[in-house]
Amino acid sequence: MVGAIEELFGSDLPTQEYAVSTEQVTYETTGRESIYQHYVPQEEILFTLVFVHGWDKGSGEGSMSADTGLSWLAERGIECYSLQMEDLPQGFANYPTRIEETREFVETLGKMCILAGHSFGAHCAQAVCGAAIDGFSTEPPENLLAGILLSPPGGGAGLDDNSWLTLQVPVIVLTGTNDPSRTGDWTTRLKPYTRSRGIFSVGTALEGGDHDFGGFIGDEVDNPVFVDITRSQWAAFIWALAFNDPEAMDWLQRGRWLETGEVAIYAVKGLRFRR
Repeated sequence: MVGAIEELFGSDLPTQEYAVSTEQVTYETTGRESIYQHYVPQEEILFTLVFVHGWDKGSGEGSMSADTGLSWLAERGIECYSLQMEDLPQGFANYPTRIEETREFVETLGKMCILAGHSFGAHCAQAVCGAAIDGFSTEPPENLLAGILLSPPGGGAGLDDNSWLTLQVPVIVLTGTNDPSRTGDWTTRLKPYTRSRGIFSVGTALEGGDHDFGGFIGDEVDNPVFVDITRSQWAAFIWALAFNDPEAMDWLQRGRWLETGEVAIYAVKGLRFRR
């Protein structure tokens, strides 16, 4: 990987203080209780994001540490809810439960939001965004604007190659070239981008990137370049879709920072909004 990042979106956005609290939710659809973290900007809430962790953040209050990513967004006015897999045994056999809980959380929230997820959490997110699971797709909640998918699985857990044809909201998909999935190499994780139709979608692969995006997922940064790129793509996607920011959309469509050679693959597909 060569070059230096010369232009990142979001680095000059105004910042503010934020507070983090741990709260509890009881899901009516499954009867389970779980906890989540709530990141609240203290001056002004600009928009809301719901984030679903993968299995590695599966249980216990101390396991919830999307600090590097969500705290950065909260500093820039984005309210964040961080959900976990507490008390769910690891394994794809439990995906229907978690998908239903994710959908319920978004619907109950009521306010317009973007749904993000990492790994198995991205699987839950893409299903709520309309991807077909076991051949069946459901309408996204009315208050769901878009999806952000970090290294989603490219197969298994009810997915087939037609699953992403039914996505109904814009999505951005990020993965790394050192992050194979259970069903193939890293390219399979880009299927929500490569297999979707008729929606605005973005697909990015970080050359040499691994499953935690240099520490964006977690609270220990081991590759600041990957973290900065991931932050900037999240911010540009949120600002483009939530605020119709022309600079953010231009940044996504042009990928001007690609000239630095930091990212191996970057592409944008056709634009269509559900609303």
